Amino acid sequence: MSGVDSYLAVRTFDTTSVMRVTTTDAFKHSAQVAELASFVHTDMGHRAIVDIKLIPLPCEALAITESGALYRLNLADRQKAV
Repeated sequence: MSGVDSYLAVRTFDTTSVMRVTTTDAFKHSAQVAELASFVHTDMGHRAIVDIKLIPLPCEALAITESGALYRLNLADRQKAV
């Protein structure tokens, strides 16, 4: 049976990492975790990401910083646009 993908963002003090979690068996007893992209506060104008919306297709995320700036993050090539 093929795996099922889920996505999550993990924020620490300096970095927000976007990861894909794939279950590897039908009973979801095991999973594989792969980091898709990682963004540090300097990528976001020296501001922390306070909220993020993951968009699996086309592998993007929308992130908002503590100053209210909105970024579109391309997870495939780790690029950002304001």
